[in-house]
Amino acid sequence: MARKPIHLQAAGKLTPRDRIWAAVRAHLRFTFASVADCVVEHAPAEAQVRRIDEDTIKTYVESLVRAGFVRRLNPTRKARYEPALFELVRDVGVHAPRLTKAGEPVTQGAGRLAMWRVMRKLRRFTRAELAAKASTEAHQVAVEDARSYVHHLVKAGYIAVVTPGRPNHPEVYSFVPSRNTGPLAPQIQRVRHVYDPNLGKVVWHPEADA
Repeated sequence: MARKPIHLQAAGKLTPRDRIWAAVRAHLRFTFASVADCVVEHAPAEAQVRRIDEDTIKTYVESLVRAGFVRRLNPTRKARYEPALFELVRDVGVHAPRLTKAGEPVTQGAGRLAMWRVMRKLRRFTRAELAAKASTEAHQVAVEDARSYVHHLVKAGYIAVVTPGRPNHPEVYSFVPSRNTGPLAPQIQRVRHVYDPNLGKVVWHPEADA
């Protein structure tokens, strides 16, 4: 099938969803099998599993259909074994849509992703400014969430304190350009480790400051 001259993958360690979305974007029209083949062909060098099973591909593609990113071209197949054929109708870029099986947006982690994108553009910011600029009508970022995220990214070296806080004057921060590792937001794990999916590794843990 014809392919678009586009970049297939975001930087860093890709999830199965990322790899399926990249394969979908690589074709004007596709089947489950062609996506599976493309996933193998463009598997990252560090991928432990090159192939993704067809059930996983089917589940994600069907969620894309329900969300309006993809449409089914042959809903009524002429032959019993004719493969389901799809077409990408809404390309939103390299970031794979995060959807439930019903095609609804997954909001978990959306606030931190928004903060990560915003802080890389701002020269200086407070926690309140970061929360405000990362908020949308659909998803509000609480200042407390910004406080926790900034705290951990300072520990991990992604953010520097420009002006220490004092009474009636909030702390001011700046993003460290050399720590712009990619489009995926560093994650704060339950054990309080900072994991960077762009690098595929833990970049800070509490024991590091002990």
